[in-house]
Amino acid sequence: MSKKYKLEEVKEFAQNPFLNYRSEVEFDEFFIDELSNKAKNIIKYLMFKHSFKEEKFLFKLNEFNRFMIYINMEYPCDGIAELCSKKVLAKTKDPDLYWVNNDFFNTGIFQPKYMEDDGYN
Repeated sequence: MSKKYKLEEVKEFAQNPFLNYRSEVEFDEFFIDELSNKAKNIIKYLMFKHSFKEEKFLFKLNEFNRFMIYINMEYPCDGIAELCSKKVLAKTKDPDLYWVNNDFFNTGIFQPKYMEDDGYN
């Protein structure tokens, strides 16, 4: 049984909590594999939006639904709350705005595992 995360229980931050932040968790393939499907879908969306280049992320439900091709999907708060609890995102006072932990996206796990050898290297 997977753990339930509640967005209303997640702490809000007025300033970016990820400045000078060093995670005790290693953001690797195992970390990604342990996430729920909702959290993984939000990460896909973050990468699509290139949100890891920004320090904040504006989450627009209708845009997310178009990206994920869901018609009547409930608001994905469980996935957002899970990512907040795992220090990938952090909540602000604005319900659609989240701080982004850029260190998470700057690890090597989002790089291609194998580069094709074109014979010119």
